[in-house]
Amino acid sequence: MAGSNTTTSQRNGLITFQINLDVDQLRSIIREELQAAGTVSCNPSTNSDKPITTKELCEHLRLSKPTILRYRRKNKIPFFYIGSAIRFNLQDVKKSLEK
Repeated sequence: MAGSNTTTSQRNGLITFQINLDVDQLRSIIREELQAAGTVSCNPSTNSDKPITTKELCEHLRLSKPTILRYRRKNKIPFFYIGSAIRFNLQDVKKSLEK
């Protein structure tokens, strides 16, 4: 843990550690541990279970927003609502476009 500041103390037979990390260091450690446990994908931004916005879908598929809206209107791609917001499942969209 390069750059971290660690202190140790002992009181009433208990040893406590205080480790000071910046947010990026902590995120990196958590990501590495979750990957090692096999619970997340290697690239969190492509986690296909996470609902994505129209903008994110445009970026993933390298298509324009009008194209995505046209596909949605013509029911070429599946979508769903979270409240009033439209969201997509990337894997489902990719499967529907492969047909």
